[in-house]
Amino acid sequence: MSTDSSPFLREARQHFVYEFKVEDVIPYSQALPKEFKISAECNIVDVIYESFVVTADQDYLTARLLAKSGLYRAFYWAAAQAIEKYLKAFLLLHGESVIDVTHNVTVLYEKACILDTSLQSITIEPHDLLSIPEYARDYLKVFSTIDFLRDINKFGRPDNRYNSFGVNFNSGRIQPINATPSKLSVSSPAILQNTSQGVL
Repeated sequence: MSTDSSPFLREARQHFVYEFKVEDVIPYSQALPKEFKISAECNIVDVIYESFVVTADQDYLTARLLAKSGLYRAFYWAAAQAIEKYLKAFLLLHGESVIDVTHNVTVLYEKACILDTSLQSITIEPHDLLSIPEYARDYLKVFSTIDFLRDINKFGRPDNRYNSFGVNFNSGRIQPINATPSKLSVSSPAILQNTSQGVL
């Protein structure tokens, strides 16, 4: 793995690990100079970052604000959008296409788990260092990652925009939405490296 910097790399760039090569994305790039390939990969990562990660970060913050404001139906919509974009960014950075891929976050999560089995161990229980009063513990629902994603799918899907079947919210749903970006290593300010060319 090369660690020498290229003139095409910007110092202020976000750093991401990605597992694709430009040759896999741009068919006739094999004959191009290495610097061009690195630059092309950087540009592809930039597009993924701007299109998916930045907007997912905004949706994530929106979801938190909506939950805090008691706007639970809107929380589910923003949470579904955030998780979908984080998962799609993860898949793209691992060389997987998201063209014609579902909006179902459970299916996206399962696809991501095939690429990285450690995602199956995302912890969504409140952190041990959080000081939660004993009386409040009874009100926090603890559930599995897949159950959380099923709730996000159910209550955050477009056909519930008119509150067709309501929502079931519990403050325990804030921890899973907090865990998602960091566990996928796609949110700002993730420090990641390119496994094929060196550090971006």
